[in-house]
Amino acid sequence: MAGTRERSIALPASQITSCAFAGPQLDRMFVTSAADGVVEEHGGALFEVDPGCRGRLPNMYRG
Repeated sequence: MAGTRERSIALPASQITSCAFAGPQLDRMFVTSAADGVVEEHGGALFEVDPGCRGRLPNMYRG
């Protein structure tokens, strides 16, 4: 399935590693960054952002 980019969120880190939705309404996004080889930016940081959308509950594997 092909998708299109709806929005971008600029962060002060070049090595973004992961993101996850959180909060009671899944309307907060937490983003991590790597610190490997990073000198003058926010490497190894945890960012909380307002993504302007909501995440979805995970689908649990029922095996």
